Amino acid sequence: MNDPDLYHYAVFSDNVLACAVVINSTISSAKEPEKIVFHVVTDYLNLPAILMWFLLNRPGKATIHIQSVESFDWLSTKYNSTLEEQKCYDPRFTSALNHLRFYLPDIFPALNKIVLFDHDVVVQRDLTEIWSVDMKGKVNAAVETCLESEASFRSMPMLLNFSDTFWRKGLMPAHGHLV
Repeated sequence: MNDPDLYHYAVFSDNVLACAVVINSTISSAKEPEKIVFHVVTDYLNLPAILMWFLLNRPGKATIHIQSVESFDWLSTKYNSTLEEQKCYDPRFTSALNHLRFYLPDIFPALNKIVLFDHDVVVQRDLTEIWSVDMKGKVNAAVETCLESEASFRSMPMLLNFSDTFWRKGLMPAHGHLV
């Protein structure tokens, strides 16, 4: 399950069919589907449905690991205290599934590389090349996911306190630019 020679993908979602589309499109486009491991994290309410879907609709030779966000005991303490500080109660922005991307190293500590998919992705070609990308010591690479004009847009300063020295040390080299 944590073999770094395999291609690890993660989806954090409460939508059964969306998970199925992401996973099946990735696997059907893959040259080596047997090397794919999907890590699906959902909530306790949708866990049975997602488990049953993939039991009844096996994704070929790929491996799927499904778990509930509630199984991360360490997350509730970190996550709930942050929500209380932010005084944000809108369920579109408070779902733990929307914020798990910030905890990837905590969730998958044994992995060197994992690709995170939103659940509205359809993969149309083999992704093997991603696994040979030299990240040059960086921990994150991303595609643009939202524009300021979209309702879902939230600026980073709204969500993170960049004046905190923790962020400065982790994101900015001596010359003061973001890595």
